[in-house]
Amino acid sequence: MTTARPSLLIIMNQPLSGCLGQVDGYERLVASGDLEFVHSVAARDPSLYAYPLDAANNVAEAILQSRATHIMVWSPSRFPDESSQFDRINSALKGRPLIYWEGDPWGKGKPITPQMRWWLKRSDIVFSVAGPPQSELLAEAGARHVLPILHTYCHVQFGKFERWSPNTPKFMASFVGNNLARVPGISGVPGSAGRWELATRLRRTMGGNFQLYGRNWPSRWSQGALPYELQPLIISESRVMTNWDHWPTHADYSSDRLAIGLLSGRPQVTTKHPGMAWAPPEDCGFFQESSPGAVAKRTQALLEDDPAKLDRMGAQGRRWVVGRLSHVQAARYVMSKAIAQIEPPNMEPWISLRWGV
Repeated sequence: MTTARPSLLIIMNQPLSGCLGQVDGYERLVASGDLEFVHSVAARDPSLYAYPLDAANNVAEAILQSRATHIMVWSPSRFPDESSQFDRINSALKGRPLIYWEGDPWGKGKPITPQMRWWLKRSDIVFSVAGPPQSELLAEAGARHVLPILHTYCHVQFGKFERWSPNTPKFMASFVGNNLARVPGISGVPGSAGRWELATRLRRTMGGNFQLYGRNWPSRWSQGALPYELQPLIISESRVMTNWDHWPTHADYSSDRLAIGLLSGRPQVTTKHPGMAWAPPEDCGFFQESSPGAVAKRTQALLEDDPAKLDRMGAQGRRWVVGRLSHVQAARYVMSKAIAQIEPPNMEPWISLRWGV
């Protein structure tokens, strides 16, 4: 007797065009025979839904009509608007397992939403990009089983950077990130003041050799918002990538800038979060520091080192990340934890990924 293969319906909180690589990671599990099919439905897509109620009804109907054995929701945030809409969606699930992927950091200054609580309480397994205290917050909000997941790079959007060597850099250092501290040291979320401090230090010491990209910085400081698809290329134009994360005390957390920075072929200096046993070693050009001042100091020290040595570290970092931290491996890891018969990625950091604190 042949056992039916599992199948998946993904509820995404953005148009499909914004997450082609993530969906492709799951579709490759169809190609490998692990899943029968993968379908998706967009919860928020202005081109499809004129009113929020339309979106909620469409998601409920898509679930109701789907014969997928498993349903997955990606970072629902504030979807749907009303609890009655969620009740209809929940009814359409008909008891099927719900996998919840949470790709955003939450905590002080950005509390968990009521909608997230609805989904968390209904979920069978939750994947979080941050460990304690975020994983604890998710559990307190109703999640029964919280597991770690890593931010990964898009192998569709950035595929060409998997097979390239960067050109000679034009600048000393770069930082890509938005400024949320409209009143430095007072407003923003945890880590906002540190970002401001790091940018101030590097501007003072490097001047025009420091390239700052992102929204809401003073106009004389920043080159402005950087289109997502250009990040590896622009980062590669500087000898070192530097960074200070929001939520610096979240364990085992990184934004996708970690993977993208490694893909650019440049060393990076970033926040030392608790845990992080999964991260690449320093010979891959990955350096972690516990304060913005220490990040600035390490960045300067690297720039005073042999440029050829930096190039070698950057190349080693790119070799480490390619095929290791892409959406392909993330999809297989998630499904292997949700469905026992699917094999996990046979490589680190996925083999031994666990909360480091």
